[in-house]
Amino acid sequence: MTETQAIRLDRIEGKIDNVNQNVNDGFVTIARMEERIISLFKDNEAFHKQIAALEESFNKRIDTLEIIVAEQSKTINTQNNLIGDTAKVTKTISRLFWAAVTAIPTGWISLFFYMMRE
Repeated sequence: MTETQAIRLDRIEGKIDNVNQNVNDGFVTIARMEERIISLFKDNEAFHKQIAALEESFNKRIDTLEIIVAEQSKTINTQNNLIGDTAKVTKTISRLFWAAVTAIPTGWISLFFYMMRE
């Protein structure tokens, strides 16, 4: 083998070693990326579990609040009915009062004129 062929062979071997090193680096990079992706999927799954737990907790709270609102609505309706009944009684008492307030002086005035007619 001649010296020129040896130099060419060394260059080819160097290029093959360089390509082999690049391929090995590529595999290492792909393996690292795969580990990162697996880690991200695990984190994503953990986040989904936490979100599901929070949603369940919020749904329970909302259900409880809906029950409380329904009870308070019933109480308010009951109180509105009582207020309506009280308003009717107050209106009746007011009418009786004003009827008495107008009837009493009218009676006195009528009595006065009745007495004065002679």
